Amino acid sequence: MLEYAKDVIGAKAREEIGKANIYMMRFVKRFKYDYNSSPRNWKSSEEIPKTAESALYTLLVGLATIRLEEDDVDGYIDNMLSSALLKRDQKALKDLDSPTWEMVPSSRTLITPIQCKKLWEEFMVEVENTVNEALEAKLKEEIQEHVRHLLCEETDPTWSKIREYLTRKTELTLSSLDNALSKFSNEEVRREKIEKMQKHAKDVVKNKARQESFNAKNHMIIRFGKLFKYECDSRRDWRGDPLKVLTGLAAIRLEESDTDNVEDALFSTLSHSKGSNTSNVLDSPNWKEIPYSRILITPIQCKLLWKDYLVEAKEIVNQARKDIELKKNADTVKKIFSQIGGTVTTIFSAVWGSRRSRGTHKIERSNI
Repeated sequence: MLEYAKDVIGAKAREEIGKANIYMMRFVKRFKYDYNSSPRNWKSSEEIPKTAESALYTLLVGLATIRLEEDDVDGYIDNMLSSALLKRDQKALKDLDSPTWEMVPSSRTLITPIQCKKLWEEFMVEVENTVNEALEAKLKEEIQEHVRHLLCEETDPTWSKIREYLTRKTELTLSSLDNALSKFSNEEVRREKIEKMQKHAKDVVKNKARQESFNAKNHMIIRFGKLFKYECDSRRDWRGDPLKVLTGLAAIRLEESDTDNVEDALFSTLSHSKGSNTSNVLDSPNWKEIPYSRILITPIQCKLLWKDYLVEAKEIVNQARKDIELKKNADTVKKIFSQIGGTVTTIFSAVWGSRRSRGTHKIERSNI
């Protein structure tokens, strides 16, 4: 009966190992995604390959052979795969090219050495992609937030600050990527991944700048609103600061050589205008010194945006003045009623006191 039970277990193990590719796909999915199918939130990029190696190594050790007897097979498979896959020992890696396990009979073999190596390499490709995706997502999130701040909220927004931040952030990310891939990717693959990551970082900046340029007027109004509300010299800056926001959003300037005179053109043309009569420099559909691929807001669009901005800024100022007037009137009315109330109280007290006095006299006379 015992032998029969062993045969059943062995047959079932062989049947299930035929589905190894399916199990590996499930394993990949569970590795890349949380239980709710959202991308797994890794603490660091270095954590990904370490977790992947440990998990896959454990899986392969368990699936490699049938182990119903107490012998040295467990230790042999463990040492073999550990040396080859985790320690990257060259002799052990070469031994995995064999179609058989040296110390395991074919009747107990479920996955051959060369199959283990193939499954490992295929899964490591997924690990590389996971590392790359995780770093790309993290880099995108951080860059987008900082670029938005520098373009729309910084007191003096300049693309030089964006370039400095992008360089610093990209270098840190590339270092993490290189460290994460160094154990199981060759130099050529790592170089390709690094070049791809560099391009990704620049694309994130470009796309975010383009996205924010669609809301240029709102950013200008918000900037003016903050100045008008919190800073006493807002009347001096209600043109300057919004024009700086418009300047930063007008074009992409990711390279040191990306110079232009947009700021000079906008300030010289719009800083003293009322939005309607401006010079011909802003009547053009393109900035002459900027390639079309880098233009976010054309000169004529800048002119129209500024005209709309002045209208809304004026409305903010007028509404603020009305609110101040209403508050003054309310304070005046309150003061008048307070004064009237005090006078009425005084008169009432005097009259009531007089009446009480006369009432006392009447009582005294009646007693007499």
